[in-house]
Amino acid sequence: MNINEGENCGNSVQNNHIRDIVCMSIYFFFIIFPPTVEVIALYIFNFTKDQSSIMTMIYLPPIVAVMLSYGKEFLKSFKYFKKRFVIRIGTIILSMLLTLFITSILVMSFELQTPENEKALIESYGNADLLHTVVVIAFLVPLVEEVIFRKILITSLSAALKKKFGKGDEKKESLIRKVTVIFSLGAFIFIHVNKVEDILIYFPTSVTITILYIKSKDNLSYSWSMHMLNNIVAILF
Repeated sequence: MNINEGENCGNSVQNNHIRDIVCMSIYFFFIIFPPTVEVIALYIFNFTKDQSSIMTMIYLPPIVAVMLSYGKEFLKSFKYFKKRFVIRIGTIILSMLLTLFITSILVMSFELQTPENEKALIESYGNADLLHTVVVIAFLVPLVEEVIFRKILITSLSAALKKKFGKGDEKKESLIRKVTVIFSLGAFIFIHVNKVEDILIYFPTSVTITILYIKSKDNLSYSWSMHMLNNIVAILF
């Protein structure tokens, strides 16, 4: 590798880090501090008080950031389905059914209620047309979350940590990968729960999506498909 190639490679890695940090920052600001967005929507832009519109505005900046940063990569990842299409689609459907079964058992066994987070999101879109609801909740929100919690917190973070601490040591690199997977699982669940018992509801789904992501060698479209299907079921049922 010559000097110019090395510099280009270094710049590419640095740009990817910046891209990830920007996407993460925008996501956590708008998702963790939605009241701030509501104030902006209602009083600065004189936006409608319709909850579905406000929720869409909250998700819009992260959606735009992710689409600009990872849109092409996401679309290219669908090439994964060109081989063994039926088996891979079947695996997603069976995984979804198994997840629903396990979640149902947990809900009945512990008399769990629908998490406030999920209930509020669906109720916000209660008066919106079905197409609007499906596009935002079933297609765009899962894409944002897959990029944040799987692509960045597993793939990108583990790559960065391996480069810094692994240094070719397979055991260290394997451990780093496992730590980032666990961290991703925990972060995904934490961002969705309001009560401790909500963890039991989100745990099966989070684990299933993560397993599909890992088994597909970090393919965004594969984990997104499972996430999308899960959200469609939540909307309809």
